[in-house]
Amino acid sequence: MNCMSVVIEGADQVGKGDTTHKLLEVLNSRSIPVFRLSFPQYATPVGAAIRLFLKNGVDDIHSLSHIRGTRREIEIRMMMFALDRLQALESILRCIKVENSILLLDRGPYSNALTIAYGMSVMEKITDQDISEMAKLGFEMEQYLINSLELDKCVIQLSATHGKDGWSSLRGGEEDQYEKREIQENANKAYREFSKLVGRGWKNIVTKENGTWKKRDIRDKEVLACLEELIELSKLESDQKGKYEAIDVIDVAKDMYGLDISDSKDVKEFYKALEENEKNLIYNKGLTIGKYIAKETKGIKIQDKGVKESMYNIVEAYPECLILLEAYYGKDFVIKVKEAIYD
Repeated sequence: MNCMSVVIEGADQVGKGDTTHKLLEVLNSRSIPVFRLSFPQYATPVGAAIRLFLKNGVDDIHSLSHIRGTRREIEIRMMMFALDRLQALESILRCIKVENSILLLDRGPYSNALTIAYGMSVMEKITDQDISEMAKLGFEMEQYLINSLELDKCVIQLSATHGKDGWSSLRGGEEDQYEKREIQENANKAYREFSKLVGRGWKNIVTKENGTWKKRDIRDKEVLACLEELIELSKLESDQKGKYEAIDVIDVAKDMYGLDISDSKDVKEFYKALEENEKNLIYNKGLTIGKYIAKETKGIKIQDKGVKESMYNIVEAYPECLILLEAYYGKDFVIKVKEAIYD
């Protein structure tokens, strides 16, 4: 890789959006090229399938009904997210050719902490040992991604404590599935397991104490101090003007699925929804785009051997992933997936 990776992790309502935006400003002002990527990629076929899986479960998929409410269901969710990240990795490896640049990830493989925490809410029994084992599973199954992008060198987890008054949604209205207090607290427990696996490259920054935000300038200084410690930003500075580029569904559609969707009305509306953080529209447009890509692709191409092998390992260990894709997109799409992975 030609760049250094920075992973911003954390549950909802901990300031990830503000922190990422500020980092982009600072890096641009210091003439450091930045490539940005957010997970999950809900507008890709795998990402849209994840959304359907999280929303509807497996009640309507007879061959998977036996996994409902089990640890296996949580692990399948983790593997679907892993597939989503691997299809993005294919594009990352093709796109990033700029020396001394930064790849800024809004969540990465360690967001399996949230997947584990949300899964815990539908399981009757789960132990701390289960959490530890699932964290290790996620870490092991995503080793190629982690190693390729050096995602263990600089991980900044933003966290919060909520005080005696407990959890409340700052966005107002109905809470997102990841915004419930119990889930957030269990996510922090799972994040601690990942921090042990990563080691020195993991930094935790408390952005909210007892439900009260730290001053923004203090938070920003702490984040920048972590970056300076872990990757030495000064060595990446140049005399050239800073460059910012997003890697997203347009790249994935082109690189893996052979489709140019850049002029799509749905894609433009999806981007607008992202800018305005309109979650329902993000999910709905993402699903429309994901289904379109799955239907229209003439074939799936995976150039990177490691990406292909990692996908193969996942679907061999968790064939339920292919069952999900078939349920949502049909047999023809799964045939194309198999041809790409098993080739």
